[in-house]
Amino acid sequence: MRAPSGQSRASAVRRLSCVVSFGRSSTLEETKVMDSQGMAQMSSVDSLAASLLSATLMALEALAAESDRRVLRRGEVLVREGDASDRFFIVLSGRFTVHKGDSTGSVAEIAQGELIGEIGFFAGLPRTATVLAARDSIVLEIGRNHFEKAAETLPSLREAVTVFLARRFASQSPSSSRLKEPAKIRTLAIIAAGGSRISPVLIQHLRQAFDAATRARFVSRLDIQAKFPGLPIDDQPVLNWLNELEAEAQFIVYVADEEPNEWTQVCIRQADTVLLLANASCSPRLNPSEELTRSVHPPSTSRLVLVHDNRSAAVSGTSAWLDERPYVDQHHHVALDDGADFQRLVRFISGKALGFVAAGGGSLGSAHLGVYKAFVEAGA
Repeated sequence: MRAPSGQSRASAVRRLSCVVSFGRSSTLEETKVMDSQGMAQMSSVDSLAASLLSATLMALEALAAESDRRVLRRGEVLVREGDASDRFFIVLSGRFTVHKGDSTGSVAEIAQGELIGEIGFFAGLPRTATVLAARDSIVLEIGRNHFEKAAETLPSLREAVTVFLARRFASQSPSSSRLKEPAKIRTLAIIAAGGSRISPVLIQHLRQAFDAATRARFVSRLDIQAKFPGLPIDDQPVLNWLNELEAEAQFIVYVADEEPNEWTQVCIRQADTVLLLANASCSPRLNPSEELTRSVHPPSTSRLVLVHDNRSAAVSGTSAWLDERPYVDQHHHVALDDGADFQRLVRFISGKALGFVAAGGGSLGSAHLGVYKAFVEAGA
């Protein structure tokens, strides 16, 4: 698919210009585009970089126009370890995960504005890792002929890429290495579980809990239809907008429809974690939307939330829900009449939940009663 003219081409040029002027990728927050004059201005850049950018913008636009845009659905392979490196990519929208060898987890993430496959491309080596789309994503695909043509017009392009690669290797050197942090949840899909329906009251409780703890943006099908009237739910402008929301909020919460339609499919593909919301009194049988979730997400990314109208001294029926869903990573009980339950759920989702473990066993356990009492009195 050729890069169309207009706004989408400007988006590609904006990301290319970041690499040229800084020798590295840059986020949208660091770059602003003046559409009226077709020129890019950097929010923080020295005069040399600014001059370089204005002088090379036409060459970058030509490279973007000649290159191909590719749309990848979540889970699709962009490059595979060991394959020939005959092209590299710039992430225009979305997010990717990097996988090495037979490891089950990812070793790195690649975000909007970053390069993919550039090491093998410029070093003449096979692909060093497999890269998968972690969202519905859009990349600019730059083949060798396209790059050579642009480099003839823009000699500084090779130098800029060399600086970029040097910084990439420096950041991966033993002196700067550190333990890989667990991937943070950025996007969340709310899916109705069993015979349940997604209650507006429940969504309002979740909004209040997220607003009290973090910056969150809730998105529903009605929001998309209002902003992009007449466009298909999974069209490229919609996809770009959804991915760019991640730069504006700490969490994006996708509220799916109750049937597995196109919007529900988009919600599931865009999500890092899926919340299976269930009215505890409904049928626990798996529904089609849950089956779709299982086909897209690994087991560790699903949480079951059993909702009760009122708090009670004990709950029952949990095993029936878990027997139908042995794959869920965690399950939670929340009562609609207790906002603290939803705040606790948000702490779990955001990685801010705290636990207390008392050790000793047997009669020694009584030694911890005072600590437990202090926690209760403090409202923990």
